[in-house]
Amino acid sequence: AKAAPAAPGEPATKGFIRPLTGKERRELEGLDDKLAKAEEAVAMLQERIGTAKVVNSPSLMATACSDLALAQSEVERLYGRWTELSERAGA
Repeated sequence: AKAAPAAPGEPATKGFIRPLTGKERRELEGLDDKLAKAEEAVAMLQERIGTAKVVNSPSLMATACSDLALAQSEVERLYGRWTELSERAGA
């Protein structure tokens, strides 16, 4: 019997986890610092949104909210990458 082909979006070699390259190991080692800085940026932007100057200015509020959304997206991206590399490092 032949094995069923991989579903779209699934790797053809299901179950095989590629080990980290040297570059990826260094990236993983640096992600903690990057995550801390990204989370700090989110906290700073959340604080800025609550200031009277921003609350009373629609244009400043729009800019601050846009900046916050970008910062939160970066935190999510970094956590996703950290998870991916950590899983592969532990395999």
